[in-house]
Amino acid sequence: MIAETIPIDRLGNPEHLRAISTLSLASLSKTVMSYWANCAITGDPNGAGLPRWPAFTPAQPTVLRLGERIEPRAPLTKERQGLFMR
Repeated sequence: MIAETIPIDRLGNPEHLRAISTLSLASLSKTVMSYWANCAITGDPNGAGLPRWPAFTPAQPTVLRLGERIEPRAPLTKERQGLFMR
C-alpha cells in the first residue's frame, strides 16, 4: 500500500502524505482504466506500457497486486481470505 514506501521520518508530515497519495492514486487510476479498456476491447487486459497481468489458471493461480507497486503474486491463502469474510 501507499504507506509501505514512505520514509519513517515523513510519516508525521500530512502534506508529504497527501502529495504521495494523490500522485500514486492518479497513476494507479490511469493504469486500472487502461487494463479495463484493453479488456473491453480485446478480451485481454495487457497492453503497451502496462505491467503484464498474467492469466489466472488452476495450474498457476497468480493474481495481480494493484497498489503503489503493480506485480504478480500468489493469491491469498484461505486463512487470510477468511479475514475479509468476517
